[in-house]
Amino acid sequence: MPQPKRILNKLLSSNTKADLLTLFNEKTRLSAEREQVAKRIGRTPAEIDKDLEDLIEVGIISRKKTRRSEMIQYDSKRAAEIQRILANYIEKSLE
Repeated sequence: MPQPKRILNKLLSSNTKADLLTLFNEKTRLSAEREQVAKRIGRTPAEIDKDLEDLIEVGIISRKKTRRSEMIQYDSKRAAEIQRILANYIEKSLE
């Protein structure tokens, strides 16, 4: 599967991912523990685990380990790169 198509599938395959992307797009500087992120979107940590892993794999979300916990944060640089990749892919698809 071409990379842009794979990225689209990873990003758009669930409502939870849409909620996570909305949260992090609105709060680009948010850095929170998994439990806090889940609570912010009205879900449990177990409900967001798979979707969070997909977003981490794509690179939009990253993990940062601290002494006491693991923080989840948005990678705005990678998000901008993905937007460019997808815009080019969609543009070429429409030709």
